[in-house]
Amino acid sequence: MALKTRRQKAADMFYHGWNGYLEYAFPSDELRSLSCDGLDRRVDETLENASINDVLGGYSVTLVDALDTLALMGDCRGFARGVRRVENYVTFHGLNATVQLFETTIRGLGGLLSAHLYASVPRLSKCAIQGYQGSLLRLAVELGERLLPAFTTPTGLPFPRLNLLRGLADGQLTNESCASGAGSLVLEFGLLSRLTGDARYDQVARRAFSAVFDRRSELDLVGMTLDVLTGDWTPSSKYATGIGANVDSFYEYALKYAVLFDDREMLSNFTTLYRALKTNSFDGTGLFYNIDYRTSTKANNWFDSLGAFFPSVMVLSGDVADAVRTHLFYYKVWLEYGGIPERVKLVATEPDLSASRMTPMRNVRLELPWYQLRPEFAEATYYLHRATGDPFYLAAGRRVLDDLEKRYRTRCGYVGALNLATGTREDRMQSFFLSETVKYLYLLFDGDNDRSGFNRQLGNFVFSTEGHPIWYDEEVLQHAGLDAFEESGLLEGGDNEAKTPGQPANNHYLDACKSQETSAILGEGSGLSQFEQQCQVAPAGGMFIPPCEFYELLVRPDHHFEFDFFALEYFNRAKGLPLSSGQIMTASDGIWAGDRCQCGVYDRGNDTFEIVVGRVPGLAKGRVVCSDGSVWVDHLAGLRLKLTRVAEERYRVSRIEGIEVAAGAAVHVADKLAQVDFGRDGAGREMLRIAGRDVTVKGKKVENIF
Repeated sequence: MALKTRRQKAADMFYHGWNGYLEYAFPSDELRSLSCDGLDRRVDETLENASINDVLGGYSVTLVDALDTLALMGDCRGFARGVRRVENYVTFHGLNATVQLFETTIRGLGGLLSAHLYASVPRLSKCAIQGYQGSLLRLAVELGERLLPAFTTPTGLPFPRLNLLRGLADGQLTNESCASGAGSLVLEFGLLSRLTGDARYDQVARRAFSAVFDRRSELDLVGMTLDVLTGDWTPSSKYATGIGANVDSFYEYALKYAVLFDDREMLSNFTTLYRALKTNSFDGTGLFYNIDYRTSTKANNWFDSLGAFFPSVMVLSGDVADAVRTHLFYYKVWLEYGGIPERVKLVATEPDLSASRMTPMRNVRLELPWYQLRPEFAEATYYLHRATGDPFYLAAGRRVLDDLEKRYRTRCGYVGALNLATGTREDRMQSFFLSETVKYLYLLFDGDNDRSGFNRQLGNFVFSTEGHPIWYDEEVLQHAGLDAFEESGLLEGGDNEAKTPGQPANNHYLDACKSQETSAILGEGSGLSQFEQQCQVAPAGGMFIPPCEFYELLVRPDHHFEFDFFALEYFNRAKGLPLSSGQIMTASDGIWAGDRCQCGVYDRGNDTFEIVVGRVPGLAKGRVVCSDGSVWVDHLAGLRLKLTRVAEERYRVSRIEGIEVAAGAAVHVADKLAQVDFGRDGAGREMLRIAGRDVTVKGKKVENIF
């Protein structure tokens, strides 16, 4: 299946959810996709209803949150219609709703600002709207003004909730916030200040970030929850920290603020935080453990779904090699459950990652079993594919795309899972499914950039934590800033003395990427010079892993996952080659062709074909020895194997390099990197799993069948 076909499949997924929302739910906030009607906030403004009311603010959240996805996909007509819907239906005036500051900022304010950029800046897309007069920015200012009272605390840490009509005059408000909720507001508020010239938004958000950052421990680690009135870290999270819930986007926004606004102080802050995480939380194999932020001792043995996004931050910082490893853990979780559970717990000292990824995760248990169609894993997959060019991530993205379609589609939209083990479904399609999950899958398969243009985006550009594309440069100010709209009245009633001209950003990525600051995070000799020199998510040319190596077996040269087998889809030939999962190559005139090269010849007459196993940097090519009628292989890296079909779904190795292998001969694999371990099946027989097929073995001799 070509990339364009998969991209279209992602687009179709978006429109099925989008049209279902408009037909059955609008102007409600979200779609109940089993009931096919709208989901609105609860009337009773109590903390018991906060899980619903925090997000559902009564302003057609899904419409606002997902609007920029239409422009990103090049649907200018649909985008213009969506803007008109917002103009006609959305207002914050008189809206009596107690909402969460963080969720309203990233979904509401971020959605309005991103759509405003699309509507007003011709360079960003073909979807700039002729005659557009800044209505979305006007709404963003209206919302921003209503959010400002949350910051009126002695510490600068904002209240986590406030009422959009009454401000802080709400008896249900609480003092406890989290690091991400308090400190991850700087992108949206910073852009609002620069577009309007009103410095207040940026000032309060920067002060809140600093209030969290300045309370880090002697290890330079921040906790998860804190009291906004006293500034003290609270024990409700047992003084834990990590990369997931309550702290995730705090790191993300430190780096992205630096990228978007060329802010060296914020880059330094991120460097401090990231170095502390890698030193104290990272185990070297890809896992970030939750630790006590004061002592760095392990706090618990669970990992949550939000942490699956962190490889995207690692990629943006230049730490690609470890991002690959971290992503693989979450990919194995996805393969196990068909989604990333809200929380999984390790029931043994270390995760069962040394075995093949095709084997079950025997020591991982569901702790919080729901999956709400979250985007974090799709986001990380997109970033890693753009940074490496590795088609492994296309295969992973296809698995996600297929699982979403098969498991979660309903007549009018998509549903989450209340329990991944039982299959119980949740009657809700959260707005981030359309604003993030499907968006990142679409971008993953938009390899030729003929629609989005983001995959080669240079300059001051980031995705917000809600997946909203955000730019900032001189042209943005020219077309989307306050001065671009006559008689806008955007700042009526505002503090005019607080106005400051928006400081234009440079029209390039951070100068810091050419300095020593980025490499200081990882140390010298990190091997990422190509990425650092390119200074973009998608370096032009080159691959992290060499081309011409992903054919019937997809091989990963990564610690704890070295040569972990993942079966790709056999090509559907006239002779009926069997199908498994994840086709990423195409066949033409008998030649198997990848995106970047051609290798391996398919022999129609004899049902034979060749595969080339990928090389590992720093590792010599595998050695092959023929002895006593058997073939011995020390490892598989770099080897060319010829496979011959012997049954409908069985192949034998008939040649390794230049050595012919007789039918029935044994092939001995002594590959520590390949993790060719021997387990037992339900009947007690020794089994090996290669390319998704159980293979019976005798002792340490692998039966010569793939």
